[in-house]
Amino acid sequence: MLLSNSFEPDVRVLKEARSLVQGGLLVTILCWDREKRFPPVESFEGIIVRRIRLQGRYGRGVLSMLDFFYFYAWVVWHLCGGAINAIHCHDLDTLPVGFFIARFAGAKVIYDAHETEYFGAFPAFAQRFLARVEQFLAKRSDRVFVTNQIQLKKFCQIRNSQESIIELKNAPSLEFFPKSLPQSSGDKLRLGWIGYLQARAGIEQTIGIFDELCARHDHLELVFVGKIHENFRAKFERELAQSRYREKIKVVGALPYAEVKRYYERIDLSLLLYDNIPQFRFNTPTKLYEAMAHGIPVIATGIGDVEEIISGSGCGFVVDAKDRQTTIDLLEKLIVDPQLRWEMGRRGHQAALKHYNWEIMEKRLLAAYKDILPT
Repeated sequence: MLLSNSFEPDVRVLKEARSLVQGGLLVTILCWDREKRFPPVESFEGIIVRRIRLQGRYGRGVLSMLDFFYFYAWVVWHLCGGAINAIHCHDLDTLPVGFFIARFAGAKVIYDAHETEYFGAFPAFAQRFLARVEQFLAKRSDRVFVTNQIQLKKFCQIRNSQESIIELKNAPSLEFFPKSLPQSSGDKLRLGWIGYLQARAGIEQTIGIFDELCARHDHLELVFVGKIHENFRAKFERELAQSRYREKIKVVGALPYAEVKRYYERIDLSLLLYDNIPQFRFNTPTKLYEAMAHGIPVIATGIGDVEEIISGSGCGFVVDAKDRQTTIDLLEKLIVDPQLRWEMGRRGHQAALKHYNWEIMEKRLLAAYKDILPT
């Protein structure tokens, strides 16, 4: 597996690698530790992790592409002469080098497209170039893994067929699900954001809306759990400092994934107020499935196939990121009605048990590998 982050671990990569190991495959992850925070070699649940500890920064746009030449050279050097059956490329930024090596090594190549348009903030000429690179390589990959129906349609058009395109939603495993649905403690009602804290992800709107609701409901709390993007940290801290109810906002920071479950058990409403911009508009956040698994009602903007999932399951409300008042009104409706919260949470939990869990995705993953690898 090729991965351009440090595998802290990356949750999707971890679930796939773990499933493949349990399916009898030997898995090595080659990844890039841009902040030099992790050991160069590590064994993780039977998965071998090898890292290049090379300084690099996120969010530099086209300039970030220059750093990739060093990463690519390290990957080529590391894989030369090795016995490889398949190269699993996570996102477009690892696909060119993975495809090149696979063709010379006689290995199968899998393109795992986590995001549909993550280069959407690049200049127009760079977007066109990368889109063509993606089309060329995706069409020639042995399998393409996608995360939602929007991606599925996109790659069906590229490949002129749905054959060999596998939808693997970013759903949690059943062990992540609670043994019983949560009940609000009554004295506090917690709104939660669990995930990567970054610009245009609705963090500022969430704090502003929380302030307005706190003026009418003194039992509210707000919890942020997740790594803060360095380019967003200063603005996030300013937003917190300007909040009239800063003492009711808790910032937990990054956690090992095994500990994230504890915080879902402590929140009553999950907020996913992403802006509808290229970086997010075709993505379906993992935190939607995680909240559903825990029976937590969701207020979310309609990026990816969020609207279809929420309307199909009845697990919450879909809002327009620009319609602040409607968002506040719907949140207030949930705040004052514990029975509605519980019912929406129950519906989401049932839908997750039936449709949105990793055990379903794991069967698709293993079947895809069985089809392409020699027995």
